[in-house]
Amino acid sequence: MRHAARMVCLVAGVACAQIAWAAQPAPDRAAIPGGTFDTIIPPAEKLKVATVQPFQMDRRTVSNADYAGFVGEHPEWRRDRIARVFADASYLKHWQSHTAPGPAIEAQPVTQVSWFAAKAYCEARNARL
Repeated sequence: MRHAARMVCLVAGVACAQIAWAAQPAPDRAAIPGGTFDTIIPPAEKLKVATVQPFQMDRRTVSNADYAGFVGEHPEWRRDRIARVFADASYLKHWQSHTAPGPAIEAQPVTQVSWFAAKAYCEARNARL
């Protein structure tokens, strides 16, 4: 369990997606076609094929600067305020402060966020993981 939690907290970047309602995606998103694929982990005993609906995905990873903007708008996700049920001690520990990553890593993809934090970030952008 601890290993799984650590892996979640060491996410290499947050990727947000939206279900494709419009024919053309926003310029910062790519349209991903839907389809089916064989699954080795079926949700039901006799189901061997999974279907994925078309969706849109961000064209670039979320930077530390992007995530810092989210933290500024949603202070409950600050490193010093987050409930430990939503993130462990490694959450944003590489940032310069509770609210800012520091100039050396601003443009780099955000890392060391929990699944809960990544989900909240995407929801704030009307998207989903």
